[in-house]
Amino acid sequence: GYDLGLISGAIHYMIGDLGNCTQDEWLEWNRTREPEDSDFLNTSSVDTEECNTWTSADVGIVIAGAKIGAVVGTMIAGLLMDIGRRTTIGINCGFFLVGPLIMAFAEDVPLMVFGRFVVGLGVGVGSTVSPAYMSEMSP
Repeated sequence: GYDLGLISGAIHYMIGDLGNCTQDEWLEWNRTREPEDSDFLNTSSVDTEECNTWTSADVGIVIAGAKIGAVVGTMIAGLLMDIGRRTTIGINCGFFLVGPLIMAFAEDVPLMVFGRFVVGLGVGVGSTVSPAYMSEMSP
């Protein structure tokens, strides 16, 4: 839930940062648009503008990347838990370390999607392993 709220505010700046213009050019372009055109998912008016190379599909896959990773993470969590709960939690920390680094240095949409997928793996594994570990450690 938190990720959906966070990405909704960040996606506008990601479009500017990963588009075909500088951040300042994108902010100026975004300020000059009509209020009814401010919806970045409106493909009829936004996707053809010179300062935005993102399509609605790009926006959707960037947003969904973490969710897809979470689904895959829950599936592989059972396999990872066979090596130990604490070890799996340590591996999971790696997902939460590497994913944001990939996103921070992403220069295009596919790399951003991959970074969000890695973070999603961490969410999926963590949501499966943490309750199992806590239930085993409780008296």
